[in-house]
Amino acid sequence: MIKDHPLGVRGRFQEEFLKYISPSLESQVIVNGTFVNNPHSELLWWGVDFGWAGIIFYLYLWIVWAISLFKNYSDPKKFAISLGVATALIQSLVDFNLHTAGGIIGFFPLFFFIETPIKKMELFKIPRWIVVTILLFYSIISFIRSMGEYHFRVADFYYKEKNLPFAVKEVSTSTSWWKYSWRAYSLKGIILKKDGMYEAAKKEFQKALKINPNDNFSLRHLGAIYAREGKYSKTVGLYLRALRLSPFWRYEIFKRLLPVLRMKGEYGTIEKILKKYPSLLEKEPQLRYYFKNLKK
Repeated sequence: MIKDHPLGVRGRFQEEFLKYISPSLESQVIVNGTFVNNPHSELLWWGVDFGWAGIIFYLYLWIVWAISLFKNYSDPKKFAISLGVATALIQSLVDFNLHTAGGIIGFFPLFFFIETPIKKMELFKIPRWIVVTILLFYSIISFIRSMGEYHFRVADFYYKEKNLPFAVKEVSTSTSWWKYSWRAYSLKGIILKKDGMYEAAKKEFQKALKINPNDNFSLRHLGAIYAREGKYSKTVGLYLRALRLSPFWRYEIFKRLLPVLRMKGEYGTIEKILKKYPSLLEKEPQLRYYFKNLKK
């Protein structure tokens, strides 16, 4: 994924990941409803989000720490803090602790403290103020994103509890913190669609897809709205994209897409889909009938 996206995917890991999973893993996704939201490693997360620049900067944190550890060796207090920073860095290899508000607040102040003896990074000759500025900027952005994510999760909880007014309030707060939260726009669209506010819901789905064109939830729900409006060509285009990106919902998407394709006479498209995703034929015997009698 990093090789194909050297500048990063910028928050679209879940959708991009589906392009790279093996057939065996895809079957687990379909059967168990498993979702992989992000890499379970800061190294990989930085690489996926920001490409090779993210990997280089993450490795640079390790280099700064190693130099600081050597320079602070004679100072017991600073050396102990350096070891504490090491635990966070080691954890970050198998966790995303630097993407949480608590991890940021705990890690970066200590990192600044152990870095103070270094006036210039000996290896790359980068002035300290550049490193501090980058880390501070990243800390602020991560905190804002964390707050947006927190309110999104609260909104999702209220939605599942069928408390729609509170869900709308929280999801709006989420986007006020982080306006690039395509999941928040998508959830707001789902809530508005559930309330029958189709035009307002359509705008929210369009906002989500503008940020993340591969958001499978927005693709599915926006496709349903277009079908309701009789705009079947748009429905087919959105459903076909969702079909590729949503293995867990593939059968439900295909059931909605099938009558539209039959009505439009696109039997070749139906045949291609069934050949590409043979697991659809195992879901319902009726689909085998469609496959054998497409033009009847």
